[in-house]
Amino acid sequence: LVLGSIQSMRERGLDDEAIQAAFEAERAQEESTHRDLIRIEQGGTMELLPPAAAAAALAQALRQLSETQQALLNSQQAHRDLLGVVVQDNFNLKEENARLRKRLRQLEEEVGHLKESDWNHRLSLEERLTELERKKKRWWDRLLDR
Repeated sequence: LVLGSIQSMRERGLDDEAIQAAFEAERAQEESTHRDLIRIEQGGTMELLPPAAAAAALAQALRQLSETQQALLNSQQAHRDLLGVVVQDNFNLKEENARLRKRLRQLEEEVGHLKESDWNHRLSLEERLTELERKKKRWWDRLLDR
């Protein structure tokens, strides 16, 4: 934009000093028109605030922005803390799971041993019962002389 303005001024035949003077005049005009910093548009009307009121409005906007950023930072920290708790719980649950799996294997082994022991006990009882039945038969046979 500025280079285009300089080129058009050169084409009109202005020298460097005239171009500089034109830019300084334009800058002075902009400073006087932009003396009022903030425009407030309400409805169809537009109001320009004086510099003191504009500075106060800007300070308030910056303060609100700062408070919003602080709230976001606090929220992020709370989320990080919560994530840390979740990760720690995950590790704890993995350890608990490993302990429970180990305990389950031990219990399965114990149940297997108990079943084997029970089976052996039943076999021995059946053998004893069979032996008693044989002896009982013999006793009857002896009694009846068979």
